[in-house]
Amino acid sequence: MTDIYNINIRSLPLEFSDYPRLQEVFDVWEGWRSDRQAPVWKDVELVRLPSALIPQTVVCDVVDNGNDYRFRFWGTGSSALFKQECTNKLLSEFGWSNELMEKTKEQFECVLQSKKPILNFATFKKQSGTIADKVTLRLPIMDTPGEVTKIISTHEFFDRGIDTEDKLDTVKREVK
Repeated sequence: MTDIYNINIRSLPLEFSDYPRLQEVFDVWEGWRSDRQAPVWKDVELVRLPSALIPQTVVCDVVDNGNDYRFRFWGTGSSALFKQECTNKLLSEFGWSNELMEKTKEQFECVLQSKKPILNFATFKKQSGTIADKVTLRLPIMDTPGEVTKIISTHEFFDRGIDTEDKLDTVKREVK
């Protein structure tokens, strides 16, 4: 089970000046998409993504119109972040906190409804007290025209390395 909690997620415009590697992922997706609303799975070649981000990438199949999601690919970076290997597992089987589960489903639902890529910035706290940031690009795949059948998610993870208790102690000492 993951130790991530206290999550704050906000939507970002699809503007990548601060995230050039995510821009590369988006550009590859645009190439797969061509003149369609979204690419079909048979055109997707994950090896075309920036090699540093492949471990930070997951691909899920939309199950039962978005009532669940099965992960067909779960990068090793995601295994390290979430402390579990989830290839071929349903999201409902992850054992995540209700908060993390609901926030993940909300993001997937945004892609399902808009049928467009989304970019999110998440700040969360771990049980260890570490505060971390994660920028996630979620991209639709449509094997059936007009219907999102899969979602590719790639994230860049920024561990601030701040233990909140240590930081609070430092601030208290500085104030005295």
